[in-house]
Amino acid sequence: MKTLDSLLLLSLLLFMGLYSCDHIYDDLDKKSSSEVTRSDCSDIGCTEQYEHIVVKLLHEDGTPVALDDYKVIRISDGRDITVKDESAFPLAQQWSTYTITNDSYRAEFQDKQVEVEFTGFIANKVVVQERYIIGADCCHVTYYSGNLNVVISEHKTSSVLLLKIDYLTNTFEGGAEIKLSRPVSNTDILPVIVDYKSPGDFGYIKLYYEPSDEMIFNGDIIWMGEGELKYPKTFKYADQFDRIITCAAIMPFSTNKVQPINMRVLPSMYPQELEDFMPIYNDIRNLKILEEYKSENKIGLLLYTPCVGIGDLAHWDWYMMFFK
Repeated sequence: MKTLDSLLLLSLLLFMGLYSCDHIYDDLDKKSSSEVTRSDCSDIGCTEQYEHIVVKLLHEDGTPVALDDYKVIRISDGRDITVKDESAFPLAQQWSTYTITNDSYRAEFQDKQVEVEFTGFIANKVVVQERYIIGADCCHVTYYSGNLNVVISEHKTSSVLLLKIDYLTNTFEGGAEIKLSRPVSNTDILPVIVDYKSPGDFGYIKLYYEPSDEMIFNGDIIWMGEGELKYPKTFKYADQFDRIITCAAIMPFSTNKVQPINMRVLPSMYPQELEDFMPIYNDIRNLKILEEYKSENKIGLLLYTPCVGIGDLAHWDWYMMFFK
C-alpha cells in the first residue's frame, strides 16, 4: 500500500514539474516575441516635419568649428551610417551644426536604442569624437543620450593663416585660417613639410604642419591643363577681412627689407627670385588679422601654378602663410 502511495505521489510531482516547465518556456517564448515585435503605428498621427538629430560644435572662444568632413558609424558593427548633403555642407560649416542622423533611418531604428559614434575631421585629423544613443518611434528618429553641444578645447593649439594674392596684379583675393592641434615651436624655422611632385603630366604641391603632420595646403599641378586646389576648400572673400585705416603697415616679421629674414619661399614649378617682396605684401599690409600673427616671426610664401606648360598666368596665385 505504501509502495502504491509513493508511486502516485511521484507521478503527481512529475506531472506538476512538466506542467510548470511548459509554462516557463511558454512565457520565455512570449517574452522573446514581444521584444522583436514592432509597435503598432497604424493609429498614430505623425507630423510632416522631417526630423534631424544634430551636434553643435564650437571653439572655446565661441566661434564655429568648420569641419572638412565627418562620419557616423554604428558601434555594433562599424557600419557607416553618415547622413550628409554635400550641397548643404557649406551651410553646416558656417553654422557649425552637423547631422548625426535623420528620419531616413526612422524605419530601421524604430523601437531600438542604437549606439553611434560621430567623428569630425579637419585637415585629415580627428578634432572631435562623441558617442550617442539614438532610436526612433512610429514617427521620427529619437535622441536618448550624448553631448549635442560640444566645445573643442583650444589648449596649446596653433593656427595658420593663408592669404591668397593674385600673381599678375598682386591683389588680395581672400584667405583661410586653419586651426592646428599643436603649438608652434620657439625656433625661427618655418614649421612646414613640403611634398612636391613635378608635373611630368600630373603633379602636386602638398604642405603639412610639421609638429603634427596636419595638412595645410594641397593643390594639383597639371601640364597643359589646370589643376584643382583640394585644400583648403573654403576661403573668406577679401572684403570679409577687416582692415585698419593707417598709413603704417602691419609687419609680422623682423625686417621690411627686400625679403623678411625668416620668410621661406617654398618650391614650385617656376622658382622665383624676388627682387622686391613688398609689392606682394602691399595689399594685405593693413589687414587687422595680421596683428594676431605678429608674435611669430615665421612666414611662408608659395607660388601655386595649377596650370603649367601652356597655361594661363591669370590662374596663378601667391599664398602667404603666417603662424601663431
